[in-house]
Amino acid sequence: MNNHAIMNSEVISKEQMHDEYVMLALRSSGIELNDYKKKFSDDWIKKNNSYFELLKNEQHLITDSNWIKLTSKGYAVCDEILKNIL
Repeated sequence: MNNHAIMNSEVISKEQMHDEYVMLALRSSGIELNDYKKKFSDDWIKKNNSYFELLKNEQHLITDSNWIKLTSKGYAVCDEILKNIL
């Protein structure tokens, strides 16, 4: 076996992969739930459902049957939201 290092490469855990996915998705077009569930299951979604409802009531989040998206108001506090769900 050749033990050559690969420049600019990093191995990340499943949890780190999940957190990166969520952060990038919420900061861009949102989390597309079918894609998310194929990659990670829906345990995290279920675990955070009551927080998502709170965010919807505060107009920080929009959800429908297949998307979780931040509103413009939600983008303003995105780091705080991510801190609470990751």
